[in-house]
Amino acid sequence: MAKYNIQYKNNSKTFNDIIEATSDVEIKNIFQELINAELTEISEVLYENPIYPKDDGNYVKSVTCLLKDNHNLPYSFKIPKLKKTVTSTELKKHIQSNININSKPPYSITLTQYF
Repeated sequence: MAKYNIQYKNNSKTFNDIIEATSDVEIKNIFQELINAELTEISEVLYENPIYPKDDGNYVKSVTCLLKDNHNLPYSFKIPKLKKTVTSTELKKHIQSNININSKPPYSITLTQYF
């Protein structure tokens, strides 16, 4: 059996749970037949680490990455708790090689750090 992370809404409240099931179709059927809530998301849990590392404080609080494609269309995301040992050059290299915008590597990368 696989584990699934589900999100559902009831009135104005959103709930998140982890359920073990044989398939996502089984979860959808259960919600349709038995539960009076709106199922909004199902995602399979592919990796789970129950051991949390101690917080040593050796990180940058967050880094905002602003990416642009060759048409100057912006795309941004945040990286929380980035290790202080990671340089901006390393981070840009990882972003350039692992993230695509419209199936192409980003044209420009701007980083903003929050300590």
